Amino acid sequence: HFIAMSWYLYKLTGTASSIGWILIISTLPGLLFSPWIGVLVDRWNIKHICVVTDLLRGACVLGVALAMLFDVTTVSLIYAATFAIAICDNFFQPAIAALVRNTVDKERLLAANVMSSTSMQIGGLAGAGLGGLLVAWVGAASVVLANAVSFFVSAALTQWIVTRTHPKPEQSVRARRSVIAEFQSVAPYIAEHRYIMQLALLQLFVFLTLSVCNTLLVAFIDKVLHSDAAAFGLIDSAWGTGALTGALALSYLVKKVGRQQFGVAALFLLSAAGLIFATAGTVLQGALGYFCLGFLTCAIRINTDTILVSEVAPNYFGKVKATIAMFVSCISVAVYGCVGYLSDLINPRYLF
Repeated sequence: HFIAMSWYLYKLTGTASSIGWILIISTLPGLLFSPWIGVLVDRWNIKHICVVTDLLRGACVLGVALAMLFDVTTVSLIYAATFAIAICDNFFQPAIAALVRNTVDKERLLAANVMSSTSMQIGGLAGAGLGGLLVAWVGAASVVLANAVSFFVSAALTQWIVTRTHPKPEQSVRARRSVIAEFQSVAPYIAEHRYIMQLALLQLFVFLTLSVCNTLLVAFIDKVLHSDAAAFGLIDSAWGTGALTGALALSYLVKKVGRQQFGVAALFLLSAAGLIFATAGTVLQGALGYFCLGFLTCAIRINTDTILVSEVAPNYFGKVKATIAMFVSCISVAVYGCVGYLSDLINPRYLF
């Protein structure tokens, strides 16, 4: 979907700033609605949240696909659908993390998160590789239509998951408190557990890397590497391959050097990977740089998510995740806007 929509929008508008705008719009729900989303995820049935958001996202993507097939697509329609999908994403992400926690024992959380992320990266790898080829062969509309179907399949499979029951603490108290009042209660909790802000900072660096890469990749391939959608798919699939490798290697790396030491070293290596990609003169070097970026961002994300899901109290987890999402969204909106517009004025290589 990312391959198809980014390439379609870039060709429709001719500017990288349009991709920056679509990424800004996808970030806004996390910025605007996090207080409500975090509280509601803690209150509602998490499996039901996953299923319903899959169905809603499938319906939105299906609408975009039909508009593309009948050639009535507008930039406004794409932006509106992106905003609706992003709202669902912000409910889905903390809910699916909690669903993993409610399915396995605490001692197996790292292995479970690695397996979950590995599955996601295999899907992302196949999607990116096929996406570039299919956009070139059958057009973006068919690729977006296939993505719509995948959401409905995901909803059906999620409904089959069997979870352990976890009683909701303080249910009677929480029912009487307003959403905002309940969300505000997370601030003292985070102040008491300083490691949460440290993990939030780590995740910020990861998401900023993703923000820059997602905004600039199409323009970089077109203006610097002078290549096409097939190269876009190849480079993005290299990210997926790296992410898959990073997920599989994480357990070994954490055992060897420890969680904290890995987190610090990974940030330095992330800078080196960015330099490899920024200096790329060929699609092959670009793919190598993206492989390294995917490896490190995925490993850092799984490591921090595992610490959060294992250490944060269940009745605070949704609110903590929402707070981090709001923190990251504030910075990401500025990055998307600045980088998107600058890429139309400056060589994307220098921005990387």
